[in-house]
Amino acid sequence: MTSSEIRGRRMVGLFLLGLLFFNFPILSLFDQATLIFGIPVFFLYLFSVWLLFVLLLFVISQSTPHTQYHEDRR
Repeated sequence: MTSSEIRGRRMVGLFLLGLLFFNFPILSLFDQATLIFGIPVFFLYLFSVWLLFVLLLFVISQSTPHTQYHEDRR
């Protein structure tokens, strides 16, 4: 499996995870009237998970294959 295939699979997995975290059952857990540091819990959840997904997407897109190149010395 090439590095671009692995990267593609990771991005698809991240997309599916995003569907899970930004869908109704999970979002309804954080739809409360409480505040944390003056920010509603719902918005804090949305923006923190969004930031996490952006950072994970950056890490996945910047990953390089861990192959070593050997020079033939004759």
